[in-house]
Amino acid sequence: MQYPEYFKKEAKRAWDNAMKQLGKVEESDLGLFEEYCYQFDVIDSLRDEMKKGAVVPITNNGGGQSMIKNPAFTVYADAYERIKTTAVLFGITPAGRKRLGIIKKEKSPADENLGKLNLMRKAG
Repeated sequence: MQYPEYFKKEAKRAWDNAMKQLGKVEESDLGLFEEYCYQFDVIDSLRDEMKKGAVVPITNNGGGQSMIKNPAFTVYADAYERIKTTAVLFGITPAGRKRLGIIKKEKSPADENLGKLNLMRKAG
């Protein structure tokens, strides 16, 4: 099974790592699995925008400027939550594996993806 052509680097990496852990994804789960992987590309695409800071200036209709919360942080938080929720459903996280009754002692590549996201979230 090959990833969709619209995937970029981070979605491809997430796909490969998760497939190593899962072995296969049922056809009925493929759309949800694609969405899980795609969210890694979404987060990657936000990095430059997030470097501008948590608040950014906008120009209002009168020509003046005001500060608003950087929308990239909201999109990031949404993508991060989608990844976490979907990872649990597929048994990619320790909590998900426990819920599904899967016992796994060592960390998987998919666990490492989520760990990197947690580090980015703390740094951002």
